[in-house]
Amino acid sequence: DYSFVVIGCNRLNDVDTVGSPSTANLPALNRLFTELSALSPKPDYLFFAGDLVLGYTKDTVELARQLTEWVKGYKASPLFGTSTKLVTIPGNHETQDKKAGKTSFAAAERTWLRVMKDYIVGSNGPMADSTHGDSLRTDQSQLTYSMDYNGDHFVLMDTDPVGRDWRVPFNWIRADIDTARAKGARHVFAIGHKPAG
Repeated sequence: DYSFVVIGCNRLNDVDTVGSPSTANLPALNRLFTELSALSPKPDYLFFAGDLVLGYTKDTVELARQLTEWVKGYKASPLFGTSTKLVTIPGNHETQDKKAGKTSFAAAERTWLRVMKDYIVGSNGPMADSTHGDSLRTDQSQLTYSMDYNGDHFVLMDTDPVGRDWRVPFNWIRADIDTARAKGARHVFAIGHKPAG
């Protein structure tokens, strides 16, 4: 019926970022964008599941700069403007401060939402202190959310919400998947940065 691509972890390590404002592995990223743009038929979606940039900093101005440069690289690629829709999902490098013990913080989540807003396709996720019992400290409605496409259901997950690092809001996810199945979803795809533990 259709196709999609899932990829993540395209960031460089600290020592390799000299001369790379986006802190992304640009040769690999550009090759990916070029090869996807040449596919026929093109995939309907490209889900980029976190660690787009090095991040890992409390400096949200620097984080915003890295993300903005990443977006510039995408917009300069042959994939931009094609029928393939880019959807980005945060990874720990976008939401965590390494010096604070690799913990996510609210200002990083807000920075992600502001800079990457054009590549977020849903807003039906759980709110802070949701009734689902996930003990969320921040609004996750555009960080963990779901979407339907061609009879299938996609759950896109922030795997490091503030105060719940390494844990997705599993109660909300379970309720969302139960609802999708009750409505007749053909397949359910769950996409997040970190694997389930």
